[in-house]
Amino acid sequence: MNINNKIKAVGRFEIFENGRKIKEFNNLITNILLDEMIGILAGYIPDIDIRYLAIGLDPAPAPAVGDTSLNDEEERYFYIDRSLTPPPTYGEIVTDFYLTSGDGNVTIEELGVFGGSTSSLAAGSGSMISHVLWNYTKTSAVELLIRYTVTLS
Repeated sequence: MNINNKIKAVGRFEIFENGRKIKEFNNLITNILLDEMIGILAGYIPDIDIRYLAIGLDPAPAPAVGDTSLNDEEERYFYIDRSLTPPPTYGEIVTDFYLTSGDGNVTIEELGVFGGSTSSLAAGSGSMISHVLWNYTKTSAVELLIRYTVTLS
């Protein structure tokens, strides 16, 4: 039985360029996040708190639910704000990441969200809970706010 048929987890990115929303899209939620969530019901203490956004440079292969890393991770950014959405919206968390004009000035091909106690600024560390392709050339003229929302239902 596929857990995706029982629990619905939706990840959504909103991208703001110099304060103006330029893109919004859903993304792939990995099996790691689903396993951590269902483990709560078995009494496990989850180790998946969202901490880092990673940018990558290689769009191939395409993201898959079994992914544990980006194809070619370039840099990571620690979240600047993370909060539960207050009622009346239950089951949602919003996390913001910020790239200054000096950060990530490359052609971004993929994004990944990482968490857990083993995640750090080191590439490949922690548990990847989200993986998506996004082609965007970031320059020093741009500051990006990347808002990541996970909704469970």
